Parts: sequence; structure tokens; C-alpha cells
Amino acid sequence: ADTGKKAGADSARLAPLPPPPPPPGFNVEGDAATTQALTRFMKNLEASPFIRDVALVTSEQTQTQGRTYLKFTLEARWEQPDSTLIETVAVVPVN
Repeated sequence: ADTGKKAGADSARLAPLPPPPPPPGFNVEGDAATTQALTRFMKNLEASPFIRDVALVTSEQTQTQGRTYLKFTLEARWEQPDSTLIETVAVVPVN
């Protein structure tokens, strides 16, 4: 008598996959001449298809040899971009 069920179908259940690990993060420390320059740098990083979640961690106005600048630390995450956003080109050595 065929009941319509495949043998072992009820007993072969897959365990759910664990969630993927978070993408790797990194910090950037540097100096900027102005707040506007730092903001532009952060926006340029965020525009990259490889970088996400750019955030300012610290910013401190500093003065050295009469010049005032911002010392900053950013944190961000690397992301695998969609393959349609990446253009690959052949590298040809220049003689």
C-alpha cells in the first residue's frame, strides 16, 4: 500500500543555518584641515560599494606649530558589493 510519502521524508529535517557573521570592521585615524573636509571624506567612504556604516568615533581640535586641525577616528564595516556594481579590467604592464 503506497501512502504517497517518500521513505524517510519526515525524519530528514535540516537544522537552520546559524546567522552569518557580521562583516569585518575597521578604524581609520587621521587629521583633517576642516570639519567640511572630514565630512566630505566620510561621504566619499560611504559612497564606496565596499564600505558601510561609516561613523565618527572621536574628533578633537588640535594645534601644532600654529596650525589648527581635527584629529579624528572613524569606524566602518567592509561589505561584499553586488557583482553588478564592480567593473573588472585587465591589467596590462607598461614598458
